[in-house]
Amino acid sequence: NLKKIYSISEKTQSKLVIIKPAINWNRFREMSEQGFYDNTPGYYEWLQKWDKEMIKFVEDFCKKNKLLFINTQKAYNINNDLNMYFCDPVHQKLEGHKLMAKYIDNLLEDK
Repeated sequence: NLKKIYSISEKTQSKLVIIKPAINWNRFREMSEQGFYDNTPGYYEWLQKWDKEMIKFVEDFCKKNKLLFINTQKAYNINNDLNMYFCDPVHQKLEGHKLMAKYIDNLLEDK
């Protein structure tokens, strides 16, 4: 992936690639409800809204500055059983890393 990123950055004159890690939102909700995270009413919804706003901000920033942005959350939107890829809401298992590498590789091939 790094060689492809380098090649694309040379072609597009991009100086930076921003990769947003995926989140297993279902697992996050479950663990929040179990009290593992802050279970303040509305916190989960606020965090999802914040995440969407941050993605939009980063996308806009990248477009304005000719930076490459990869939102890896999209790799998981097509898969139903996210728990097989994550050991908790943010840390991926080996299978998650393999899926992510393949997703990024395919994305870079399209550039």
